Amino acid sequence: MKKVIFVLVVALSVTTASAQIKLGANASLQVPTGNLGNMVDMGFGGGISGEYLVTPNIGVGLNIGYYALGEKDNMGMKCDFIPAALNAKYYFIPEGSIKVYAGLDLGLYTLKTKMNGNDLGLGDFDDILGDFFDNIDINIPASNSTKSNFGLAPVVGLQFGLTEKLALDVNAKYNFIFTEGDATDIIGFNVGLVYTLK
Repeated sequence: MKKVIFVLVVALSVTTASAQIKLGANASLQVPTGNLGNMVDMGFGGGISGEYLVTPNIGVGLNIGYYALGEKDNMGMKCDFIPAALNAKYYFIPEGSIKVYAGLDLGLYTLKTKMNGNDLGLGDFDDILGDFFDNIDINIPASNSTKSNFGLAPVVGLQFGLTEKLALDVNAKYNFIFTEGDATDIIGFNVGLVYTLK
Protein backbone atom coordinates (compact mmCIF):
# COMPACT_ATOMS: atom_id res chain seq x y z
CA MET A 1 0.00 0.00 0.00
CA LYS A 2 2.83 2.38 0.88
CA LYS A 3 4.46 1.65 -2.48
CA VAL A 4 1.24 2.48 -4.31
CA ILE A 5 0.88 5.79 -2.44
CA PHE A 6 4.52 6.60 -3.13
CA VAL A 7 4.09 5.93 -6.86
CA LEU A 8 0.94 8.13 -6.98
CA VAL A 9 2.69 10.98 -5.18
CA VAL A 10 5.68 10.79 -7.53
CA ALA A 11 3.41 10.67 -10.60
CA LEU A 12 1.44 13.68 -9.37
CA SER A 13 4.63 15.60 -8.66
CA VAL A 14 6.01 14.87 -12.12
CA THR A 15 2.72 15.87 -13.76
CA THR A 16 2.55 19.13 -11.80
CA ALA A 17 6.17 19.95 -12.50
CA SER A 18 5.77 19.40 -16.24
CA ALA A 19 2.37 21.11 -16.54
CA GLN A 20 2.10 24.51 -18.16
CA ILE A 21 -0.05 27.48 -17.18
CA LYS A 22 -0.97 30.08 -19.79
CA LEU A 23 -2.21 33.61 -19.09
CA GLY A 24 -3.76 35.64 -21.88
CA ALA A 25 -5.29 39.00 -22.77
CA ASN A 26 -7.02 39.97 -26.00
CA ALA A 27 -8.83 42.71 -27.90
CA SER A 28 -11.94 41.81 -29.85
CA LEU A 29 -14.35 42.81 -32.59
CA GLN A 30 -17.87 41.52 -31.86
CA VAL A 31 -20.52 41.16 -34.59
CA PRO A 32 -24.13 40.49 -33.47
CA THR A 33 -26.33 38.44 -35.79
CA GLY A 34 -29.98 37.44 -35.87
CA ASN A 35 -32.49 39.57 -33.95
CA LEU A 36 -29.82 41.32 -31.91
CA GLY A 37 -27.99 42.23 -35.12
CA ASN A 38 -31.11 44.02 -36.32
CA MET A 39 -31.08 46.31 -33.25
CA VAL A 40 -27.41 46.99 -32.41
CA ASP A 41 -24.23 47.41 -34.39
CA MET A 42 -20.84 45.72 -34.07
CA GLY A 43 -18.72 46.60 -31.07
CA PHE A 44 -15.39 46.17 -29.35
CA GLY A 45 -14.00 44.95 -26.06
CA GLY A 46 -11.43 42.71 -24.47
CA GLY A 47 -10.89 39.79 -22.16
CA ILE A 48 -8.46 37.91 -19.96
CA SER A 49 -7.93 34.18 -19.63
CA GLY A 50 -6.11 31.51 -17.68
CA GLU A 51 -5.39 28.00 -18.92
CA TYR A 52 -3.90 24.84 -17.40
CA LEU A 53 -2.46 22.27 -19.79
CA VAL A 54 -3.51 18.87 -18.52
CA THR A 55 -1.50 17.29 -21.35
CA PRO A 56 0.39 18.93 -24.24
CA ASN A 57 -2.80 18.53 -26.32
CA ILE A 58 -5.52 19.41 -23.79
CA GLY A 59 -6.02 22.62 -21.85
CA VAL A 60 -8.76 23.70 -19.43
CA GLY A 61 -9.32 27.14 -18.01
CA LEU A 62 -11.43 30.23 -17.44
CA ASN A 63 -12.00 33.41 -19.41
CA ILE A 64 -13.80 36.67 -18.67
CA GLY A 65 -14.60 39.49 -21.07
CA TYR A 66 -16.42 42.78 -21.47
CA TYR A 67 -17.77 43.87 -24.86
CA ALA A 68 -19.81 46.92 -25.86
CA LEU A 69 -22.06 46.78 -28.93
CA GLY A 70 -22.86 50.11 -30.55
CA GLU A 71 -26.07 51.83 -31.54
CA LYS A 72 -27.44 50.96 -34.97
CA ASP A 73 -29.12 53.55 -37.20
CA ASN A 74 -31.86 55.33 -35.22
CA MET A 75 -32.81 52.42 -32.98
CA GLY A 76 -31.43 54.13 -29.85
CA MET A 77 -30.31 50.82 -28.32
CA LYS A 78 -26.92 49.75 -26.99
CA CYS A 79 -25.90 46.42 -25.52
CA ASP A 80 -22.97 45.22 -23.41
CA PHE A 81 -22.28 41.56 -22.81
CA ILE A 82 -20.02 40.02 -20.19
CA PRO A 83 -19.10 36.34 -20.55
CA ALA A 84 -17.60 34.39 -17.66
CA ALA A 85 -16.92 30.87 -18.90
CA LEU A 86 -15.03 27.68 -18.32
CA ASN A 87 -13.27 26.43 -21.41
CA ALA A 88 -11.51 23.43 -22.86
CA LYS A 89 -9.12 23.40 -25.83
CA TYR A 90 -7.55 20.72 -27.95
CA TYR A 91 -4.22 21.52 -29.61
CA PHE A 92 -3.85 19.49 -32.78
CA ILE A 93 -0.11 20.13 -33.09
CA PRO A 94 1.28 21.05 -29.64
CA GLU A 95 4.89 21.10 -30.82
CA GLY A 96 6.41 23.82 -32.95
CA SER A 97 5.96 27.56 -33.17
CA ILE A 98 2.45 27.41 -34.69
CA LYS A 99 -0.28 25.69 -32.66
CA VAL A 100 -3.72 25.08 -34.16
CA TYR A 101 -6.55 24.51 -31.71
CA ALA A 102 -10.30 24.12 -31.31
CA GLY A 103 -12.28 24.46 -28.13
CA LEU A 104 -15.54 25.15 -26.35
CA ASP A 105 -16.60 27.71 -23.72
CA LEU A 106 -19.44 27.01 -21.29
CA GLY A 107 -20.63 29.63 -18.84
CA LEU A 108 -22.75 32.58 -17.83
CA TYR A 109 -23.38 35.51 -20.18
CA THR A 110 -24.66 38.78 -18.73
CA LEU A 111 -26.44 41.04 -21.24
CA LYS A 112 -26.95 44.70 -20.33
CA THR A 113 -29.22 46.59 -22.72
CA LYS A 114 -29.91 50.32 -22.69
CA MET A 115 -32.66 51.94 -24.72
CA ASN A 116 -32.43 55.72 -24.98
CA GLY A 117 -35.67 57.67 -25.09
CA ASN A 118 -36.19 58.38 -28.76
CA ASP A 119 -38.77 59.51 -31.29
CA LEU A 120 -38.37 57.06 -34.12
CA GLY A 121 -39.71 58.33 -37.44
CA LEU A 122 -41.22 55.65 -39.63
CA GLY A 123 -40.02 57.69 -42.59
CA ASP A 124 -36.55 56.30 -41.79
CA PHE A 125 -37.79 53.02 -43.22
CA ASP A 126 -38.95 54.23 -46.63
CA ASP A 127 -37.44 51.23 -48.33
CA ILE A 128 -39.76 48.97 -46.33
CA LEU A 129 -42.89 51.04 -45.69
CA GLY A 130 -42.91 53.50 -48.58
CA ASP A 131 -43.64 57.23 -48.28
CA PHE A 132 -47.05 56.96 -46.62
CA PHE A 133 -45.62 56.95 -43.06
CA ASP A 134 -43.14 59.83 -43.49
CA ASN A 135 -44.81 62.06 -40.90
CA ILE A 136 -45.54 59.44 -38.28
CA ASP A 137 -43.26 59.10 -35.25
CA ILE A 138 -43.14 56.44 -32.55
CA ASN A 139 -42.00 57.43 -29.05
CA ILE A 140 -39.67 54.84 -27.51
CA PRO A 141 -39.26 55.34 -23.73
CA ALA A 142 -35.86 55.01 -22.07
CA SER A 143 -35.24 51.67 -20.37
CA ASN A 144 -32.43 49.52 -18.97
CA SER A 145 -32.26 45.76 -18.57
CA THR A 146 -29.68 43.33 -17.17
CA LYS A 147 -30.12 39.58 -17.56
CA SER A 148 -27.79 36.58 -17.19
CA ASN A 149 -28.18 33.42 -19.26
CA PHE A 150 -26.30 30.21 -19.86
CA GLY A 151 -24.35 30.10 -23.09
CA LEU A 152 -21.69 28.28 -25.04
CA ALA A 153 -19.11 29.24 -27.63
CA PRO A 154 -17.15 27.00 -30.00
CA VAL A 155 -13.78 28.51 -30.93
CA VAL A 156 -11.04 27.84 -33.47
CA GLY A 157 -7.68 29.56 -33.47
CA LEU A 158 -3.93 29.70 -33.95
CA GLN A 159 -1.10 30.56 -31.60
CA PHE A 160 2.09 31.89 -33.21
CA GLY A 161 5.20 31.64 -31.05
CA LEU A 162 6.99 34.98 -30.71
CA THR A 163 9.47 33.84 -28.06
CA GLU A 164 9.84 30.71 -25.96
CA LYS A 165 7.12 31.89 -23.56
CA LEU A 166 5.15 34.51 -25.50
CA ALA A 167 2.72 33.80 -28.35
CA LEU A 168 0.31 35.75 -30.55
CA ASP A 169 -3.19 34.28 -30.32
CA VAL A 170 -5.75 34.75 -33.12
CA ASN A 171 -9.16 33.11 -32.97
CA ALA A 172 -12.82 33.27 -33.97
CA LYS A 173 -15.56 32.47 -31.48
CA TYR A 174 -19.30 31.89 -32.01
CA ASN A 175 -21.18 32.96 -28.86
CA PHE A 176 -24.55 31.23 -28.57
CA ILE A 177 -26.58 32.55 -25.62
CA PHE A 178 -29.80 30.85 -24.48
CA THR A 179 -31.93 33.96 -24.01
CA GLU A 180 -35.70 33.92 -23.61
CA GLY A 181 -37.41 33.28 -26.93
CA ASP A 182 -34.85 33.18 -29.71
CA ALA A 183 -31.22 32.55 -28.81
CA THR A 184 -28.73 35.43 -29.08
CA ASP A 185 -25.78 34.97 -31.47
CA ILE A 186 -22.61 37.05 -31.44
CA ILE A 187 -19.48 36.28 -33.48
CA GLY A 188 -16.19 37.40 -31.99
CA PHE A 189 -12.86 37.93 -33.77
CA ASN A 190 -10.08 38.06 -31.19
CA VAL A 191 -6.39 38.97 -31.24
CA GLY A 192 -4.20 38.81 -28.15
CA LEU A 193 -1.08 37.63 -26.39
CA VAL A 194 -0.53 34.46 -24.37
CA TYR A 195 2.28 34.07 -21.82
CA THR A 196 3.36 30.60 -20.63
CA LEU A 197 4.48 30.50 -16.99
CA LYS A 198 6.21 27.10 -17.21
